[in-house]
Amino acid sequence: MSASRPLTAQPALASRADGRRAPDLRLVPIEPLERIELSAPPSVQGRLYGDRDDSVGQGDETAARLRALGIERPLFKRFPCVLPGHEHPARVHFTSAGFWQYSCEALARSAGLGEVRAFIAYGQQRSISRVEAARWRERLDFEAHLRYPTPLRVEVPDPCPQAAGIVVAKMQLFVGLRDRRFPPHEPFPFARDFAMAYTGLTSDRVRGAIDWLERAQVIKRAGMSVRAITWRLAAQPPPPPEPPGGVPG
Repeated sequence: MSASRPLTAQPALASRADGRRAPDLRLVPIEPLERIELSAPPSVQGRLYGDRDDSVGQGDETAARLRALGIERPLFKRFPCVLPGHEHPARVHFTSAGFWQYSCEALARSAGLGEVRAFIAYGQQRSISRVEAARWRERLDFEAHLRYPTPLRVEVPDPCPQAAGIVVAKMQLFVGLRDRRFPPHEPFPFARDFAMAYTGLTSDRVRGAIDWLERAQVIKRAGMSVRAITWRLAAQPPPPPEPPGGVPG
């Protein structure tokens, strides 16, 4: 898939030879072009509005993302910074590399909109990987009504502690929104700091919720990824069996 995005012609004013102002057409981007992970082959997972795969509409996606972040001003106009503790103006701008970035005087560098969503959730600016930024971008797209999750039927025993219900719902959302390159059975990390930001719960409540969900067999340990446990929801399909001899086909 090409990295390019559609442009739209917007009227501007240009001088004419007779001194009067006449409409001019300039190309202005109508979609954000942040650097994110490459697209996957078509499937039902994590579709974006406007995708060829069962598209259900297309609109001003950048403005929708900004509204989801609490920004109501038009593109290219300054607005009060939405980052925690920031009391100054901010703006979004379209870069020469072809994507939208968020800037304010307190940021050492401009940030993608997915990163801004992460900073808000963490309550501060912090370094996150491109993989994590992509997951926050998917969450932002969901909140902007631009992406919807793959449905997973998660069954939780009753009674279920409140924190456990919140954690499993966010895990379900996280898995359902993932980029389509992730197979449905793919395990997922849910490290403590990330889980706190993604669920809005304290460390103790996240730990207690995950312990309860594991005992209830709603989630299962699948392995390790770097320093984090990887999990699989019981609702996720099992991984395909390995071919005889363990050699991929």
